Amino acid sequence: MIRNFEEMIERFPADLVRSLKKTEQNPEWHPEGNVYNHIKIVFDKLKDNDLKIAALFHDLGKIDTAKKNKEGKWTAPGHDKFAVDYIQEYKQLFPEAKNWDKIRTVCANHMIAHYYNDGELKKTKAEAFEKTPYFEDILTFAAADGYNGKG
Repeated sequence: MIRNFEEMIERFPADLVRSLKKTEQNPEWHPEGNVYNHIKIVFDKLKDNDLKIAALFHDLGKIDTAKKNKEGKWTAPGHDKFAVDYIQEYKQLFPEAKNWDKIRTVCANHMIAHYYNDGELKKTKAEAFEKTPYFEDILTFAAADGYNGKG
């Protein structure tokens, strides 16, 4: 069982970890502050090793996409899709991962899971999402991810 967040996150290059600590989020959804803190919260809530590894990757794309919108609030559109690129670049740092397809699928779909849980998807899109491989794992992950650090 993977337990130590700090040991796992420090496998990434130091400049990436520093960027996570500097990347702010909308406090309405993330009162814990920066992306680093959020990833730690999600990691600590999960029990499945592959989902813990997904937690490490799922919001790395916020480094590339975080910006303030017209209302002055932090947003990171499309950050979930960047996770797949980060996985490709850094997966060799995590040899304990058992199922990279599961990890990629969870990361790429964690935001749609929130919309699904909130009833914001049209019926056809919800039904298609329900057929996604690892659907139950995605929902488990989304529950840990929460919207506000409180899950």
